Amino acid sequence: MNNDKKPIFTICIPTFNRGKKALNLIETILPYIQNNWEILLLNNNSDNEVEEYDKIEEISNDNKYLRYVKHDVNRQFHGNFLACFEESKSKYIMIVSDEDFPNMNIIQSAIEYIEKNTKVGILRGSIQPMDGVEA
Repeated sequence: MNNDKKPIFTICIPTFNRGKKALNLIETILPYIQNNWEILLLNNNSDNEVEEYDKIEEISNDNKYLRYVKHDVNRQFHGNFLACFEESKSKYIMIVSDEDFPNMNIIQSAIEYIEKNTKVGILRGSIQPMDGVEA
């Protein structure tokens, strides 16, 4: 994310040993990311499919809307999940499994809804099949 502007929304992707799925997800959703959003991929110290995680890190070096974090140790599922809250810099987050695809077309309207309804604490994001994307 651009350092001079804090994102309002982050798609957090906790992942472990599924680099191919994570890379596929990143490549699929990155074109939909708006200026005040970011993607945060949290690699739980994977030791399989490392080449794909290296590719994600490489993409993050060239793309201000993607942040890649690799933990020094495996934090287990709960620790990687909690890292979504610790590492995110935005007001709102969506946590997505590395094997699911968020419905990118409804995110902006969901953010607008939350902004108007301050009593909303959580909104379950929509996932959907996407043409040309293998699950």
